[in-house]
Amino acid sequence: RPRAGSGPSTSTGPADPEAIRQRAVELQRYVERERGLTFKQPVEVQGLDDAAFKAPVLQEFDKERASLERQGRLLQAAGLVPADVDAVEAQRQLLGEGVLGFYDPVTKALVVRGTGDTPFLREIMVHELTHALDDQHFDLNRPQLADKKDGSDWGFLALTEGSARRVEYAYVDQMSEADRQQLQQ
Repeated sequence: RPRAGSGPSTSTGPADPEAIRQRAVELQRYVERERGLTFKQPVEVQGLDDAAFKAPVLQEFDKERASLERQGRLLQAAGLVPADVDAVEAQRQLLGEGVLGFYDPVTKALVVRGTGDTPFLREIMVHELTHALDDQHFDLNRPQLADKKDGSDWGFLALTEGSARRVEYAYVDQMSEADRQQLQQ
C-alpha cells in the first residue's frame, strides 16, 4: 500500500541510488530483527524523482475511480464532504502529493520518492520493507479479497498495515533524539 507522509515532499530529484541501496541493506537487517523473520531475497529499493514517482501512484488510483466516485457521493450525502467538493479529485491530488513510498506485492517493487537520506525516508523505507518481508513469507497479493463483501479485505489490510506500523514505530523509538526532532519537523 502507498505510504503517505505527514506533508508534501520537498524533493525534486532522485536520491543517490547507491546511498539508497546501502541504506536499504541496513534497514532490511533492522526489519528482520524486529519482525523475527529473514528476507528470502534482498529487496531492491528504487528512488524516483517526483514526476516518475507520481505516475504509477496516480495510475493505480485511476483504476479505482468508479468505486471512489460512488464513495464520494455517499460521503457527500452523509454531509461528511461538502457538495461543491470533488471528493475523488481531492483524494487524487492528496495522494499525488502526499505519498512518499510504496511496496507493490505484484511486481515486488519498493519505490520511494527521492528525498535524500533523511529520518523520514528511513521511516518510510522500514515500513515498506516490512511489507516486502511479510510478502516474502505470507504472500500479500490477495486479489480474491477484493470481491469479498464480508470485511475480510479490511481485516487483511489491518493485519498487513499493523505489522508494518509496529516495526515502523519501533524503528522511530530507537532513533537518536536529533533524528526524532528532524522527523517531527
